[in-house]
Formats: sequence, C-alpha cells, structure tokens
Amino acid sequence: MVFLLEAKDAEEWGYRGEGAANVVMGYRGTSPEFVGKVLRVKKASPDKPNHSSSEKSAPLLSVEEQVLWSELQELVSSNSKEILAQGYAQHVIGPLLGSDHVDPGTLVCVSKEFLEALDQNIYKKRPEWRIRDTRINLQSGYALLMSDHATFSQGLDGAAPCISVEIKVASISKYCPIDLFSESRDRIHQAIGGLLEIPQNNLWIFLNGSLIFGGLGGYAEEGLLNGSITEQAVQNLEDILENVMTCQKGEQMTCFKDLITESILETRMLSKLLAVQKMDLYDIEGAIHEYFNIIRKPCQICTCSSDESDNQMHNHIHDYFTSLSLEESRRIVCDFLVATTAKDCSLMLTFQPVNHDGTNVNSSDVNNMMHFTATKQTFRFKAYYVDLDLKRLEKLIHYYKLDQKIVSIYTRMQGTNGSSNHEDSKMCEPV
Repeated sequence: MVFLLEAKDAEEWGYRGEGAANVVMGYRGTSPEFVGKVLRVKKASPDKPNHSSSEKSAPLLSVEEQVLWSELQELVSSNSKEILAQGYAQHVIGPLLGSDHVDPGTLVCVSKEFLEALDQNIYKKRPEWRIRDTRINLQSGYALLMSDHATFSQGLDGAAPCISVEIKVASISKYCPIDLFSESRDRIHQAIGGLLEIPQNNLWIFLNGSLIFGGLGGYAEEGLLNGSITEQAVQNLEDILENVMTCQKGEQMTCFKDLITESILETRMLSKLLAVQKMDLYDIEGAIHEYFNIIRKPCQICTCSSDESDNQMHNHIHDYFTSLSLEESRRIVCDFLVATTAKDCSLMLTFQPVNHDGTNVNSSDVNNMMHFTATKQTFRFKAYYVDLDLKRLEKLIHYYKLDQKIVSIYTRMQGTNGSSNHEDSKMCEPV
C-alpha cells in the first residue's frame, strides 16, 4: 500500500532537522501507520526550474551512470531521487553493512500542496543560511518514510527517557576518527570525549526525539560557543543523564561515554563500516582516470598540469589505468562511490533504560537489549547507519579537486614546519 499525503496532512509533521540534500520531518499525529516514523523530503535550490512530465518519467541516472550500475536494474530505472535512494540503500549498501542496521525506507506519494504547506510551516524553524540556499523540492512527488531512529516506536514506558547519539563518522573535530575505528576501548572512549567537548557537526544527542546537545549542519545552534559546548550545555546534559544512568552523582557523563563505547564495540558496526570504506583500493587519484574511461573522454588530469614532472607522473598512472577493461574501470569507480558513501554516513545509537522488574519489556524486545555492567542496567537498544545516499558520478571531479587542495595545503605546511611528522599529520584525516 502506497500512502498519499495531501495538504491537510502537513500539520501532523514537524521540523526535525536537515542536511545538504534533505529535510527530516517527525510525525506528531495519531495515525498508527506513521507513529514512530520520520519523513525524509528532498530539497532543491529556490531557483530550480520545474520538471516537465516527460522529465519526471525519464531515468534519473545519466547514460554513463546506467552503464556503471548496469547490474542493478532497480537503480537504472529509477526516475526520482527517492526511488534511487531507497534502491541504493536496499540493494547496494544493505548487503554490505547488514540489513539489520540499514533502513531503506518506504516510498510515500506527496502532493505539491502537501510540500508547499510543509515548506511554509517549517520556514521559521530552519536556520537562515539553509533558507537562503534551499527549500523543499515542490516537484518531488515522493518522500521516504523511515523509522524514527531517535526513539522506539513500540513499548515505550512514559517514565523512561529515550536518549540517542548520532555520530558523523569520518569528520574531524577534537577527536581523531582513527581512534573511533580502532576497536580499542580506551581510544574509542577518548574519541567520544573529544566529540562531547567539541561536537561541531560531528555529534548530536537527542532526548525522546528532540535535539538537546550539538549543533551545525542544520540542527539547533543553542549551547555552542565557537564550536565548543558551553558549560551550561554540559550541565544540562549531565542533569538529563541523571535520569538515564544509575550511578553516583557526577559520574553520569563518564558512564554515558562508557555506554557509547561498549555499544560500538559490541555491535562491531564501525568495523563493518571500515571494511566498506576500504573498498576504495585506488583512492581518487586512481578512480579519476577510470571516470574518464567510463565517460569516454580524454583525461583532463593528465593534460591540465603546467608542471612537466607532474604530467609525466599522471601519464604513467593514466597508462596503467587505461589498460584496464571497461568492466574493470566500472568496478573501480563503483567501489570508490560506495566507499565514499560509507565515509560520509552517520551512526545512530539509541538507548532506553529498562525497569529492574522488566515491566516495560515486550517479548519482541528481548533480542534488542544491551546489558551494561558498569551501572548494572539493561537498556532497550538499537543502532542504525543513516545518510547512505548514492554519490553521483559527476562528483568525482569535485572529489579530485578537493583532494589536490588538501595535498597542496599539507605540502605548504610541511615547508613551513620542517619538524612536522608526515604520519602524525595523517592520523586525523577522514577515514
């Protein structure tokens, strides 16, 4: 059954947050089909022209992308970003990361009037800089209905708070991503501490689905001071944690960091994510040559440098990669794009304390429990990867230019600081 949301339904959806491409709306009505769900709606530039009906029915992927993903008809035939996102999460990312931790969502039809009403309703809730750049795409036709990973949809005990942590995995603040992926309890604990101290756009904490800690990236800015959390925000979080962690006063934050650390170790979700990130065997400097092979154009990388030695190096690399078959080129670029999705996604961990007598536990919850020995508590627990959209083929040029900019900055830094250690400087680059 495909649902249709119309203008009258818009009041039941409230602004939850947004990223570069989507607005997330939380359900606040009473319909059983939508309780415990969020709606992910695509955005567009305000000056984006309307699509004609013929454009809407045409495949979304370019001809080259259709060749790239030719093994997956679900992607090749997609005629909307929502259908493409669902198919990619279900058929590409889900099998790699584990379908238990990937939610591809359900397609929902949305009328233009519903989207217009949403756009109006959330206008004052959105950050000003987001409003300048984007608005809800009124021509979408579809949205993705997904589980609200910041709460539990069934069996909620009204007295038990539900707390959720979202970590943007490969970004940098005061923490080192490699510590987070290390599988070392001490190093993971240290990384979580760094995130809590300076979350930037790398960490958010939700209480019963509402943001209470963190900022940027389209979320609330309150409690942030130059990227760092203010003392008042820390105190507010510690007060909230008193109702979550049963430990001595003043130890709540430490126990909470331990809880997050144990959940990361127990699920091994970051180990799975790292394995997918490592599918990129040749990095952008190899994948960019295969990009030009696939689009059947001369390699701009090998002809644009004014430095003769650079040209010779690129030509040597190019000679190797152009000797590969189209199928080999296709596989290298596919693996690069999948790995890039894994490098840019988030991990969401959600906890709710269970009563000591087990009265707020449903039989369906038994396999979704986490026992935390430090506080002798049991938590209803779930963990999901989020933000798993397909990276488009044309983005490879952007990725290459960004990579070269990073290399250039690093080279200049080396020149001004001869004592800088190359390996140390690489430790906190995105994984």
